[in-house]
Amino acid sequence: MKWFVGIGGILLLVAIVPLAIEYPLVVGIGIVAVVVLSWLVRQGLWRSMYVLVILTTLGAISSIAPWVAVSAYGRVIAVGGLLVATYWVTRNETTVAARGASRWILTCLALLATVASVSAVWSVSIIDTITQAALFIALVLIVHRLVTRRWTDRKTMVGDFSVAVTVLSLSMLIGIGVHFAGLLPATFSGRFQGLFNNPNLAAIIALLTMFLAWGLFLESRGVLRLLLVVPPFLTIALTETRAAFVAALIGMVWMGARAGWRMFFLTAALLATIAALGAPLWMPVIDRFGVISAGDAFAGRTLGWETAFHLLSLRPVGYGWAATQSVFASAFDSGLSVFRPQSAHNSYLQTLLEVNWVGAAILILVLIGVVVLIFRQRPTGVEVGFSGAVVAGLVIQASESPLFGTGQPYPWLYWFAIAGLMATRRQHPPRAMPRSQKRRRAIRRQYLNAT
Repeated sequence: MKWFVGIGGILLLVAIVPLAIEYPLVVGIGIVAVVVLSWLVRQGLWRSMYVLVILTTLGAISSIAPWVAVSAYGRVIAVGGLLVATYWVTRNETTVAARGASRWILTCLALLATVASVSAVWSVSIIDTITQAALFIALVLIVHRLVTRRWTDRKTMVGDFSVAVTVLSLSMLIGIGVHFAGLLPATFSGRFQGLFNNPNLAAIIALLTMFLAWGLFLESRGVLRLLLVVPPFLTIALTETRAAFVAALIGMVWMGARAGWRMFFLTAALLATIAALGAPLWMPVIDRFGVISAGDAFAGRTLGWETAFHLLSLRPVGYGWAATQSVFASAFDSGLSVFRPQSAHNSYLQTLLEVNWVGAAILILVLIGVVVLIFRQRPTGVEVGFSGAVVAGLVIQASESPLFGTGQPYPWLYWFAIAGLMATRRQHPPRAMPRSQKRRRAIRRQYLNAT
Protein backbone atom coordinates (compact mmCIF):
# COMPACT_ATOMS: atom_id res chain seq x y z
CA MET A 1 0.00 0.00 0.00
CA LYS A 2 2.86 2.40 0.85
CA TRP A 3 4.50 1.96 -2.57
CA PHE A 4 1.11 2.60 -4.22
CA VAL A 5 0.69 5.88 -2.34
CA GLY A 6 4.29 6.85 -3.17
CA ILE A 7 3.80 6.24 -6.90
CA GLY A 8 0.51 8.17 -6.78
CA GLY A 9 2.26 11.10 -5.09
CA ILE A 10 5.00 11.13 -7.75
CA LEU A 11 2.45 11.06 -10.58
CA LEU A 12 0.49 13.88 -8.95
CA LEU A 13 3.66 15.93 -8.57
CA VAL A 14 4.59 15.32 -12.23
CA ALA A 15 1.11 16.50 -13.26
CA ILE A 16 1.13 19.59 -11.02
CA VAL A 17 4.60 20.91 -11.92
CA PRO A 18 3.77 21.79 -15.58
CA LEU A 19 0.50 23.37 -14.46
CA ALA A 20 2.30 25.33 -11.77
CA ILE A 21 4.73 26.69 -14.36
CA GLU A 22 1.93 27.65 -16.75
CA TYR A 23 -0.66 28.81 -14.20
CA PRO A 24 1.20 29.52 -10.93
CA LEU A 25 -1.55 31.62 -9.34
CA VAL A 26 -4.36 29.14 -10.07
CA VAL A 27 -2.33 26.17 -8.80
CA GLY A 28 -1.28 28.14 -5.72
CA ILE A 29 -4.89 28.99 -4.92
CA GLY A 30 -5.86 25.35 -5.44
CA ILE A 31 -3.21 24.15 -2.99
CA VAL A 32 -4.27 26.78 -0.46
CA ALA A 33 -7.90 25.72 -0.91
CA VAL A 34 -7.04 22.07 -0.18
CA VAL A 35 -5.11 23.06 2.93
CA VAL A 36 -7.95 25.32 4.11
CA LEU A 37 -10.59 22.63 3.54
CA SER A 38 -8.56 20.04 5.45
CA TRP A 39 -8.19 22.55 8.28
CA LEU A 40 -11.91 23.34 8.22
CA VAL A 41 -12.85 19.72 8.76
CA ARG A 42 -11.30 19.98 12.23
CA GLN A 43 -13.11 23.22 13.15
CA GLY A 44 -16.63 21.89 13.48
CA LEU A 45 -19.77 22.48 11.43
CA TRP A 46 -20.55 26.10 12.34
CA ARG A 47 -17.04 27.44 11.97
CA SER A 48 -16.57 25.55 8.71
CA MET A 49 -19.70 27.15 7.26
CA TYR A 50 -18.70 30.59 8.54
CA VAL A 51 -15.29 30.33 6.88
CA LEU A 52 -16.98 29.20 3.65
CA VAL A 53 -19.13 32.34 3.80
CA ILE A 54 -15.98 34.43 4.28
CA LEU A 55 -14.14 32.70 1.43
CA THR A 56 -17.01 32.83 -1.07
CA THR A 57 -17.86 36.45 -0.33
CA LEU A 58 -14.15 37.29 -0.62
CA GLY A 59 -14.09 35.47 -3.93
CA ALA A 60 -17.08 37.42 -5.21
CA ILE A 61 -15.11 40.69 -4.88
CA SER A 62 -11.72 39.33 -5.90
CA SER A 63 -9.75 39.97 -9.08
CA ILE A 64 -9.21 36.25 -9.76
CA ALA A 65 -11.67 35.02 -12.38
CA PRO A 66 -11.99 31.34 -11.29
CA TRP A 67 -12.61 32.39 -7.68
CA VAL A 68 -15.22 34.90 -8.81
CA ALA A 69 -16.99 32.27 -10.93
CA VAL A 70 -17.15 29.75 -8.09
CA SER A 71 -18.32 32.39 -5.62
CA ALA A 72 -21.14 33.85 -7.73
CA TYR A 73 -23.61 31.21 -6.53
CA GLY A 74 -21.34 29.64 -3.94
CA ARG A 75 -21.82 32.56 -1.54
CA VAL A 76 -25.59 32.11 -1.56
CA ILE A 77 -25.23 28.39 -0.87
CA ALA A 78 -22.67 29.12 1.88
CA VAL A 79 -25.01 31.60 3.61
CA GLY A 80 -27.82 29.06 3.47
CA GLY A 81 -25.48 26.47 4.94
CA LEU A 82 -24.46 28.85 7.74
CA LEU A 83 -28.12 29.52 8.58
CA VAL A 84 -28.89 25.79 8.77
CA ALA A 85 -25.71 25.12 10.77
CA THR A 86 -26.54 27.92 13.22
CA TYR A 87 -29.94 26.47 14.02
CA TRP A 88 -28.66 22.89 14.06
CA VAL A 89 -25.74 23.39 16.47
CA THR A 90 -27.84 25.52 18.85
CA ARG A 91 -30.97 23.36 18.83
CA ASN A 92 -30.28 22.04 22.35
CA GLU A 93 -28.86 25.27 23.77
CA THR A 94 -30.79 27.25 26.38
CA THR A 95 -32.16 30.54 25.07
CA VAL A 96 -31.07 33.67 26.92
CA ALA A 97 -33.43 36.50 26.07
CA ALA A 98 -31.93 39.70 24.69
CA ARG A 99 -32.66 42.78 26.78
CA GLY A 100 -32.24 46.53 26.64
CA ALA A 101 -30.24 47.87 23.70
CA SER A 102 -29.69 44.34 22.36
CA ARG A 103 -33.42 43.67 22.14
CA TRP A 104 -33.91 47.09 20.54
CA ILE A 105 -31.29 46.42 17.84
CA LEU A 106 -32.60 42.95 17.00
CA THR A 107 -36.20 44.18 16.78
CA CYS A 108 -35.30 47.11 14.52
CA LEU A 109 -33.19 44.86 12.29
CA ALA A 110 -36.17 42.53 11.90
CA LEU A 111 -38.34 45.53 10.94
CA LEU A 112 -35.78 46.68 8.39
CA ALA A 113 -35.57 43.18 6.92
CA THR A 114 -39.37 43.24 6.58
CA VAL A 115 -39.28 46.58 4.77
CA ALA A 116 -36.49 45.28 2.52
CA SER A 117 -38.63 42.28 1.56
CA VAL A 118 -41.76 44.38 0.96
CA SER A 119 -39.78 46.75 -1.28
CA ALA A 120 -39.84 44.03 -3.96
CA VAL A 121 -43.34 45.39 -4.72
CA TRP A 122 -41.90 48.67 -6.05
CA SER A 123 -38.37 47.56 -6.89
CA VAL A 124 -36.88 48.33 -10.30
CA SER A 125 -34.75 45.18 -9.96
CA ILE A 126 -37.01 42.55 -8.44
CA ILE A 127 -34.56 39.63 -8.66
CA ASP A 128 -31.79 41.57 -6.91
CA THR A 129 -34.21 42.77 -4.24
CA ILE A 130 -35.60 39.32 -3.49
CA THR A 131 -32.14 37.71 -3.43
CA GLN A 132 -30.49 40.32 -1.23
CA ALA A 133 -33.52 40.64 1.06
CA ALA A 134 -33.42 36.86 1.61
CA LEU A 135 -29.71 37.05 2.46
CA PHE A 136 -30.39 39.97 4.82
CA ILE A 137 -33.12 37.98 6.57
CA ALA A 138 -30.65 35.10 6.94
CA LEU A 139 -28.11 37.50 8.47
CA VAL A 140 -30.66 38.81 10.99
CA LEU A 141 -31.76 35.29 11.96
CA ILE A 142 -28.15 34.16 12.42
CA VAL A 143 -27.28 37.22 14.52
CA HIS A 144 -30.33 36.65 16.74
CA ARG A 145 -29.42 33.00 17.28
CA LEU A 146 -25.81 33.85 18.06
CA VAL A 147 -26.78 36.45 20.65
CA THR A 148 -29.42 34.35 22.39
CA ARG A 149 -27.83 30.90 22.19
CA ARG A 150 -24.40 30.16 20.69
CA TRP A 151 -22.43 33.10 22.03
CA THR A 152 -23.77 32.86 25.55
CA ASP A 153 -20.53 30.89 25.96
CA ARG A 154 -17.62 33.35 25.69
CA LYS A 155 -15.05 30.72 24.75
CA THR A 156 -17.15 29.61 21.78
CA MET A 157 -17.56 33.21 20.58
CA VAL A 158 -13.83 33.94 20.81
CA GLY A 159 -13.04 30.73 18.95
CA ASP A 160 -15.49 31.60 16.16
CA PHE A 161 -13.90 35.00 15.63
CA SER A 162 -10.41 33.53 15.82
CA VAL A 163 -11.11 31.25 12.88
CA ALA A 164 -12.58 34.06 10.74
CA VAL A 165 -9.82 36.55 11.53
CA THR A 166 -7.13 33.95 10.84
CA VAL A 167 -8.55 33.23 7.38
CA LEU A 168 -8.95 36.92 6.54
CA SER A 169 -5.51 37.89 7.79
CA LEU A 170 -3.83 35.06 5.89
CA SER A 171 -5.72 35.97 2.71
CA MET A 172 -4.41 39.54 3.02
CA LEU A 173 -0.89 38.26 3.62
CA ILE A 174 -1.17 36.14 0.47
CA GLY A 175 -2.52 39.16 -1.41
CA ILE A 176 0.48 41.25 -0.39
CA GLY A 177 2.88 38.45 -1.39
CA VAL A 178 1.42 37.71 -4.82
CA HIS A 179 1.04 41.42 -5.57
CA PHE A 180 4.71 42.15 -5.08
CA ALA A 181 5.58 38.91 -6.89
CA GLY A 182 3.73 40.29 -9.94
CA LEU A 183 1.26 37.39 -10.13
CA LEU A 184 -1.96 39.44 -10.03
CA PRO A 185 -3.82 41.20 -12.86
CA ALA A 186 -3.52 44.97 -13.28
CA THR A 187 -5.07 46.88 -10.39
CA PHE A 188 -8.30 48.87 -10.52
CA SER A 189 -6.76 52.33 -10.15
CA GLY A 190 -3.02 51.78 -9.95
CA ARG A 191 -3.19 51.42 -6.15
CA PHE A 192 -2.59 48.24 -4.20
CA GLN A 193 -5.67 46.04 -3.78
CA GLY A 194 -4.30 42.58 -2.97
CA LEU A 195 -6.66 39.76 -3.91
CA PHE A 196 -9.59 42.21 -4.08
CA ASN A 197 -10.93 43.90 -7.21
CA ASN A 198 -10.88 47.36 -5.63
CA PRO A 199 -8.50 49.06 -3.15
CA ASN A 200 -11.39 50.55 -1.16
CA LEU A 201 -12.95 47.13 -0.64
CA ALA A 202 -9.59 45.77 0.49
CA ALA A 203 -9.25 48.64 2.97
CA ILE A 204 -12.70 48.37 4.57
CA ILE A 205 -12.39 44.60 5.10
CA ALA A 206 -8.87 45.07 6.47
CA LEU A 207 -10.16 47.79 8.80
CA LEU A 208 -12.56 45.44 10.59
CA THR A 209 -10.08 42.57 10.55
CA MET A 210 -7.40 44.71 12.20
CA PHE A 211 -9.65 45.74 15.11
CA LEU A 212 -11.00 42.23 15.59
CA ALA A 213 -7.47 40.80 15.56
CA TRP A 214 -6.38 43.36 18.17
CA GLY A 215 -9.35 42.41 20.36
CA LEU A 216 -8.42 38.73 20.12
CA PHE A 217 -4.86 39.59 21.14
CA LEU A 218 -6.13 41.49 24.20
CA GLU A 219 -8.23 38.44 25.06
CA SER A 220 -5.28 36.03 25.25
CA ARG A 221 -2.08 38.09 24.71
CA GLY A 222 -0.59 35.48 22.39
CA VAL A 223 2.22 36.36 19.96
CA LEU A 224 0.52 34.54 17.09
CA ARG A 225 -2.65 36.59 17.58
CA LEU A 226 -0.61 39.78 17.59
CA LEU A 227 0.87 38.76 14.23
CA LEU A 228 -2.66 38.56 12.80
CA VAL A 229 -2.89 42.35 13.18
CA VAL A 230 0.01 42.96 10.77
CA PRO A 231 -1.44 41.94 7.35
CA PRO A 232 -4.65 44.03 7.66
CA PHE A 233 -2.61 46.94 9.03
CA LEU A 234 -0.29 46.79 6.00
CA THR A 235 -3.26 46.39 3.66
CA ILE A 236 -4.86 49.61 4.93
CA ALA A 237 -1.56 51.46 4.45
CA LEU A 238 -0.82 50.05 0.99
CA THR A 239 -4.28 50.77 -0.43
CA GLU A 240 -3.87 54.48 0.38
CA THR A 241 -7.58 54.69 1.20
CA ARG A 242 -8.25 57.99 2.96
CA ALA A 243 -11.57 57.05 4.55
CA ALA A 244 -10.09 53.87 6.05
CA PHE A 245 -7.14 55.88 7.37
CA VAL A 246 -9.45 58.35 9.16
CA ALA A 247 -11.77 55.58 10.41
CA ALA A 248 -8.79 53.62 11.78
CA LEU A 249 -7.56 56.66 13.72
CA ILE A 250 -11.01 57.38 15.17
CA GLY A 251 -11.54 53.72 16.05
CA MET A 252 -8.16 53.51 17.78
CA VAL A 253 -8.77 56.66 19.83
CA TRP A 254 -12.24 55.44 20.81
CA MET A 255 -10.89 52.00 21.67
CA GLY A 256 -8.20 53.49 23.86
CA ALA A 257 -10.57 55.89 25.59
CA ARG A 258 -13.19 53.23 26.38
CA ALA A 259 -10.64 50.73 27.70
CA GLY A 260 -9.33 53.11 30.37
CA TRP A 261 -6.49 55.59 30.74
CA ARG A 262 -3.80 52.94 30.52
CA MET A 263 -5.09 51.68 27.17
CA PHE A 264 -5.63 55.26 25.99
CA PHE A 265 -2.01 56.20 26.59
CA LEU A 266 -0.84 52.88 25.15
CA THR A 267 -2.88 53.62 22.01
CA ALA A 268 -1.49 57.17 21.83
CA ALA A 269 2.05 55.83 22.13
CA LEU A 270 1.34 53.21 19.48
CA LEU A 271 -0.02 55.85 17.09
CA ALA A 272 3.00 58.08 17.71
CA THR A 273 5.36 55.18 16.99
CA ILE A 274 3.49 54.28 13.82
CA ALA A 275 3.55 57.91 12.68
CA ALA A 276 7.31 58.15 13.29
CA LEU A 277 8.49 54.77 12.00
CA GLY A 278 5.83 54.16 9.37
CA ALA A 279 6.13 57.46 7.51
CA PRO A 280 6.97 55.75 4.17
CA LEU A 281 3.71 53.80 4.48
CA TRP A 282 1.45 56.65 5.58
CA MET A 283 2.79 59.63 3.61
CA PRO A 284 1.22 58.44 0.30
CA VAL A 285 -2.15 58.24 2.08
CA ILE A 286 -1.77 61.71 3.59
CA ASP A 287 -0.66 63.12 0.23
CA ARG A 288 -3.97 62.00 -1.30
CA PHE A 289 -6.00 64.29 0.96
CA GLY A 290 -7.22 67.27 -1.04
CA VAL A 291 -6.35 65.66 -4.39
CA ILE A 292 -9.05 66.28 -7.02
CA SER A 293 -10.13 63.16 -8.91
CA ALA A 294 -13.31 62.32 -10.84
CA GLY A 295 -14.43 65.92 -10.49
CA ASP A 296 -14.07 66.57 -6.75
CA ALA A 297 -11.92 66.04 -3.68
CA PHE A 298 -13.92 62.94 -2.70
CA ALA A 299 -13.15 60.93 -5.86
CA GLY A 300 -16.52 61.64 -7.45
CA ARG A 301 -18.55 60.78 -4.38
CA THR A 302 -20.26 64.17 -4.17
CA LEU A 303 -21.50 63.68 -7.74
CA GLY A 304 -22.88 60.28 -6.73
CA TRP A 305 -24.58 61.75 -3.67
CA GLU A 306 -26.15 64.54 -5.75
CA THR A 307 -27.36 61.95 -8.25
CA ALA A 308 -28.86 59.83 -5.45
CA PHE A 309 -30.84 62.76 -4.03
CA HIS A 310 -32.00 63.76 -7.51
CA LEU A 311 -33.19 60.22 -8.26
CA LEU A 312 -34.96 60.05 -4.89
CA SER A 313 -36.82 63.28 -5.69
CA LEU A 314 -38.09 61.64 -8.87
CA ARG A 315 -39.32 58.56 -6.97
CA PRO A 316 -39.83 59.22 -3.23
CA VAL A 317 -41.04 55.65 -2.63
CA GLY A 318 -37.51 54.42 -3.36
CA TYR A 319 -36.14 51.99 -5.91
CA GLY A 320 -36.08 48.73 -3.98
CA TRP A 321 -33.61 46.96 -1.72
CA ALA A 322 -30.20 46.36 -3.38
CA ALA A 323 -31.32 48.07 -6.61
CA THR A 324 -28.84 50.97 -6.46
CA GLN A 325 -26.42 49.59 -9.04
CA SER A 326 -29.23 49.07 -11.56
CA VAL A 327 -30.63 52.53 -10.81
CA PHE A 328 -27.31 54.30 -11.40
CA ALA A 329 -26.70 52.31 -14.59
CA SER A 330 -30.15 53.23 -15.92
CA ALA A 331 -29.70 56.91 -14.98
CA PHE A 332 -26.36 57.01 -16.78
CA ASP A 333 -27.72 55.33 -19.92
CA SER A 334 -30.72 57.71 -20.06
CA GLY A 335 -28.61 60.82 -19.55
CA LEU A 336 -29.96 61.69 -16.09
CA SER A 337 -26.48 61.30 -14.65
CA VAL A 338 -22.95 61.88 -15.92
CA PHE A 339 -21.62 59.57 -13.23
CA ARG A 340 -22.02 55.80 -12.96
CA PRO A 341 -20.91 54.47 -9.57
CA GLN A 342 -21.56 50.91 -8.44
CA SER A 343 -23.09 52.19 -5.19
CA ALA A 344 -24.10 55.41 -3.46
CA HIS A 345 -20.79 55.38 -1.54
CA ASN A 346 -22.74 56.02 1.65
CA SER A 347 -24.62 53.22 3.42
CA TYR A 348 -27.07 55.60 5.03
CA LEU A 349 -27.91 57.42 1.80
CA GLN A 350 -28.16 54.14 -0.09
CA THR A 351 -30.73 52.83 2.39
CA LEU A 352 -32.71 56.04 1.90
CA LEU A 353 -32.54 55.69 -1.89
CA GLU A 354 -33.70 52.08 -1.83
CA VAL A 355 -36.36 51.92 0.89
CA ASN A 356 -37.25 55.61 1.33
CA TRP A 357 -37.64 57.50 4.58
CA VAL A 358 -39.35 54.58 6.33
CA GLY A 359 -36.35 52.30 5.91
CA ALA A 360 -33.93 55.14 6.69
CA ALA A 361 -35.82 55.92 9.91
CA ILE A 362 -35.60 52.28 11.00
CA LEU A 363 -31.88 52.26 10.22
CA ILE A 364 -31.45 55.36 12.41
CA LEU A 365 -33.21 53.50 15.23
CA VAL A 366 -30.83 50.57 14.75
CA LEU A 367 -27.84 52.89 14.91
CA ILE A 368 -29.18 54.59 18.04
CA GLY A 369 -29.28 51.16 19.68
CA VAL A 370 -25.72 50.45 18.49
CA VAL A 371 -24.45 53.76 19.92
CA VAL A 372 -26.17 53.06 23.26
CA LEU A 373 -24.62 49.58 23.26
CA ILE A 374 -21.05 50.75 22.69
CA PHE A 375 -21.38 53.42 25.37
CA ARG A 376 -22.78 50.99 27.93
CA GLN A 377 -20.45 48.11 27.14
CA ARG A 378 -17.44 47.68 29.40
CA PRO A 379 -14.56 46.57 27.15
CA THR A 380 -12.25 44.09 28.90
CA GLY A 381 -10.78 41.91 26.15
CA VAL A 382 -12.16 40.99 22.78
CA GLU A 383 -14.91 43.57 23.36
CA VAL A 384 -12.25 46.28 22.92
CA GLY A 385 -11.78 45.08 19.34
CA PHE A 386 -15.54 44.83 18.79
CA SER A 387 -16.04 48.37 20.01
CA GLY A 388 -13.25 49.79 17.84
CA ALA A 389 -14.51 47.93 14.77
CA VAL A 390 -18.08 49.17 15.26
CA VAL A 391 -17.02 52.82 15.68
CA ALA A 392 -14.63 52.65 12.70
CA GLY A 393 -17.45 51.07 10.69
CA LEU A 394 -19.84 53.90 11.54
CA VAL A 395 -17.27 56.29 10.08
CA ILE A 396 -16.36 54.31 6.95
CA GLN A 397 -20.02 53.85 6.01
CA ALA A 398 -20.27 57.59 5.35
CA SER A 399 -18.10 57.13 2.24
CA GLU A 400 -18.75 53.48 1.33
CA SER A 401 -21.88 51.31 1.13
CA PRO A 402 -20.97 47.94 2.66
CA LEU A 403 -23.39 47.89 5.60
CA PHE A 404 -25.94 45.51 4.06
CA GLY A 405 -23.86 44.22 1.14
CA THR A 406 -24.28 40.57 2.06
CA GLY A 407 -22.57 39.51 -1.17
CA GLN A 408 -19.21 40.54 0.32
CA PRO A 409 -17.61 39.87 3.73
CA TYR A 410 -18.18 43.23 5.44
CA PRO A 411 -21.64 42.64 7.00
CA TRP A 412 -20.61 39.14 8.09
CA LEU A 413 -17.92 40.82 10.18
CA TYR A 414 -19.59 44.08 11.19
CA TRP A 415 -22.95 42.74 12.38
CA PHE A 416 -21.20 39.79 14.01
CA ALA A 417 -19.02 42.28 15.93
CA ILE A 418 -22.22 44.01 17.09
CA ALA A 419 -23.63 40.59 17.99
CA GLY A 420 -20.47 39.96 20.02
CA LEU A 421 -21.06 43.17 21.96
CA MET A 422 -24.68 42.19 22.56
CA ALA A 423 -23.71 38.70 23.69
CA THR A 424 -21.02 39.92 26.10
CA ARG A 425 -23.09 42.80 27.48
CA ARG A 426 -24.76 40.54 30.04
CA GLN A 427 -21.38 39.11 31.13
CA HIS A 428 -20.51 42.42 32.80
CA PRO A 429 -22.70 43.57 35.69
CA PRO A 430 -23.57 47.28 35.89
CA ARG A 431 -20.97 49.49 37.56
CA ALA A 432 -23.63 50.90 39.91
CA MET A 433 -26.97 49.69 41.23
CA PRO A 434 -30.10 50.93 39.43
CA ARG A 435 -31.59 54.07 40.96
CA SER A 436 -34.74 52.25 42.14
CA GLN A 437 -32.66 49.62 43.97
CA LYS A 438 -30.61 52.33 45.68
CA ARG A 439 -33.82 54.02 46.79
CA ARG A 440 -35.23 50.80 48.28
CA ARG A 441 -32.05 50.20 50.27
CA ALA A 442 -32.01 53.82 51.50
CA ILE A 443 -35.62 53.53 52.71
CA ARG A 444 -34.79 50.23 54.46
CA ARG A 445 -31.82 51.83 56.23
CA GLN A 446 -34.00 54.76 57.35
CA TYR A 447 -36.61 52.34 58.70
CA LEU A 448 -34.02 50.28 60.60
CA ASN A 449 -32.44 53.41 62.07
CA ALA A 450 -35.82 54.72 63.18
CA THR A 451 -36.72 51.49 64.91
